Amino acid sequence: MKKYLFTLLLLHTFIISFLSAQPELVFEQKVPSGWKFRKFDISRSGHIAIYYLPDLPTEVLLKENHKSYLQIFGPEKNLLNERLLDSGSWFYKFSPGDLILIESGGEYHLLTSEGKEITKFQDRYYGDREIVFDLHNREIALSPGTGITSLPATVIDLNTGKEKFQFGPLQLPEKKLRLLPGSFFLPVGKDDMYIFGFGNTVHLSCYNSEKNIWKIDNVGGNIEKGEFLNEDILAISYFDLKNRHDQTSKRGFILVDWKTGKILFRKEGFSQGKQADDWYGFFALFRAYLSDEGDLCFLKGERIIRIPKVTGKKYSWDTSRPKKYRIIFEFQTPETYRTKEKRDRPEIIRNKYWAVCEDNLLRIYKIKFIETD
Repeated sequence: MKKYLFTLLLLHTFIISFLSAQPELVFEQKVPSGWKFRKFDISRSGHIAIYYLPDLPTEVLLKENHKSYLQIFGPEKNLLNERLLDSGSWFYKFSPGDLILIESGGEYHLLTSEGKEITKFQDRYYGDREIVFDLHNREIALSPGTGITSLPATVIDLNTGKEKFQFGPLQLPEKKLRLLPGSFFLPVGKDDMYIFGFGNTVHLSCYNSEKNIWKIDNVGGNIEKGEFLNEDILAISYFDLKNRHDQTSKRGFILVDWKTGKILFRKEGFSQGKQADDWYGFFALFRAYLSDEGDLCFLKGERIIRIPKVTGKKYSWDTSRPKKYRIIFEFQTPETYRTKEKRDRPEIIRNKYWAVCEDNLLRIYKIKFIETD
């Protein structure tokens, strides 16, 4: 009898745990006739942007530009604005200040959720560009794509729409450029400061000043990417190619107090020959973020590794107690999940949301996950 009751208790606990891990539906609507869902974004205040392309075969869309369609919903899911975008236009995302960024033929437009244009600016250079917002919603940088050194980074003042600063392009020997492909440029949006990382170094400087406020001469390897996690912390990932003597490689990650240059956290993964630890594999094509509780999280595909925050300390994490999770996806038809390649499975937006479109019905969910071994 005790064994039977114990089994029932375990089953009940499992069911409760499973149900609590089910994704939370945050938005649902039919896709407008003649269109197909392309992407979405959700702002800090809960505004939702849904972007559509014409319901045409992919090969047709790739051959020529077509008009697109954008809908903006308020936090209460009420439709605030809808607009037909000109051929060649593209919706990027919400800014930190809840503005909508749209690009059209090299010209960028920042709009309110109701569709009022706040400012617009032009990119004077043609090539792969990354859109980087600052911490204070005052500036935006048009930064060269990963590994591109032939283009400068340009900073735009969002109040005027005018170019405020240009950094680069880098003038380095071709051999060195091949060896050091990673770089990043981040505008701070305060006191004309910016952060630049290239090769294995990173520094904080001011526009039109040759002096560094601080500099890290070696982050631990060749920089892969850098980004702000919040108003205080800079995250940098890096790698070190195979050592010819012992065939070892490493991938690493650090957190830096961007105001002082102090390294707050470091974690590395290693590979030797055909053997690699879990962190080495995870630190390729991953995303880092801080949870609402302050835990340090690493997201890759549908897996999450979470390092708990040390109680009583603002920026300290206990690497001895990492926990692993798997995101729960929910589809109306199981075949949707089974027939998709891993690379085609839903993208996680803002580290919180994902979307699926089945039978012309779009659903946006807030992620839930279960702990794994």
